[in-house]
Amino acid sequence: MQVTKPYETIYSIGILWNISNKFYREMMRKIAISNPVIQIRKYEMGDKYIEFVRRCYQEDVSEGYLSKKVNRMEKSDVKNMIVFVARIDNPEYEFDEIKEKYPCKEIATLKRKIRNEFSDKIDDYFYDVLLHMSDDMTETNKMMTILADYENKVVEDFVRKGYEPYIKSENKDVIKKHTYCEALNSLEKKNEEYEK
Repeated sequence: MQVTKPYETIYSIGILWNISNKFYREMMRKIAISNPVIQIRKYEMGDKYIEFVRRCYQEDVSEGYLSKKVNRMEKSDVKNMIVFVARIDNPEYEFDEIKEKYPCKEIATLKRKIRNEFSDKIDDYFYDVLLHMSDDMTETNKMMTILADYENKVVEDFVRKGYEPYIKSENKDVIKKHTYCEALNSLEKKNEEYEK
């Protein structure tokens, strides 16, 4: 069964995990073609990285599945991630029997597209280690609560010109109002640093 909610806007919290760090810029370009990205945050998680991943998924997947995901992520020395906020206007929802809820179709389609395009570029790819996106406002609110506990790990916060930050910050020093291209260029420079 499909449900359309016209004239509604939802916001999805997306995460590009450490495994995808070489492709941050390219992935963000693809995501922005589908939906407006209004905020991009860089986090350097250090020893809190795995704790954060576990908190994001602990209620949604089995421990066995989560352990496989975490084990794959731990193989990378990179402990950074990109968090972004995408706006979805007039979303459609379709019942997902596995999740037993109505996730946003546009988000599900976007996640599938990104995973299909980039999974072959990752050594030892394990499903879902590239990208996470909240697919309804309940999950977005959960992600906002979790992210609040890691505010001290934010190193840069790009807010698209014309928008206010969706994820608020007390640390005004990290917030930058940039064009989307300027934010992407910064991601590329950061990737070069990680590859050295």
